[in-house]
Amino acid sequence: MLINKKRIEIDSSFLEFIDLLKKTRNYIFQPITPEIADISTSGFDEFISDPVDRIIAATAIFSNTQLLTADKIIRKSKLVNTIW
Repeated sequence: MLINKKRIEIDSSFLEFIDLLKKTRNYIFQPITPEIADISTSGFDEFISDPVDRIIAATAIFSNTQLLTADKIIRKSKLVNTIW
C-alpha cells in the first residue's frame, strides 16, 4: 500500500523485498490471529478508524511489542506502546 502510494520506494518487487526482510533477524512476521482480530474490533472506535491501522495496532498490543510509527493518530491514542 505504501509502495503503491509512492510513500516508500524500493528497488525490487514487493515479494522480493519481503523475502529480503524475512532473511534478516530484525523482523517478525505475525499472522492475523483470531485474538488480534478481536483486539482490532474493540476499544479503537474513537481513536483509530482505519481498519489496517487497527490490525497493526492490535498486533503490537497482542505481541506486547513497541510499534515504530509516524502515525500521529496511533501515537496520540496511547492505546499502543509506540516509539518514534
